Amino acid sequence: MEFWVFLQIVIDAILLVIISFYLIRDRKRQIKYPFEEINEERLRILSESFNEMMHESKRITDDIHESIDKEKGSLQQLFDKLESKKEEVAQSVREADRLLQELQRPIHGNSIKSEINNEKYKRALKLAQEGLSVDDIAETLELPKGEVELILDLGSVRE
Repeated sequence: MEFWVFLQIVIDAILLVIISFYLIRDRKRQIKYPFEEINEERLRILSESFNEMMHESKRITDDIHESIDKEKGSLQQLFDKLESKKEEVAQSVREADRLLQELQRPIHGNSIKSEINNEKYKRALKLAQEGLSVDDIAETLELPKGEVELILDLGSVRE
């Protein structure tokens, strides 16, 4: 272990000598930095260029903000329309449910089918009064012959 510590100290000493050598050499050279050679005219041009870039950047940023605000307004309008349509659909569904329940409920003990048949029965009686035969009435109203006979028996109208 002592060997490694001694080796490390020797390496550190060598590195210090090398660093010192380069520092002394650089001081003697007195390197001139490029920014010391910049004159006032070049500095003014650089400043104007920077200002132009800043103004252009601000204009672009303002344009972007304006576009975003327009899109936000459009999206809000679309959202409002969507909400309106959503409410219309909900109202239509409620109305459809109400109508469906009404259709499923019998009307005064009779179904809608019996109301349709009631119209056919009235027409059968009228046709019988006009003198048509049972066969002709059955064919005209698309009813079975037996049903037409029953209607006429109940209505007390017979050929």
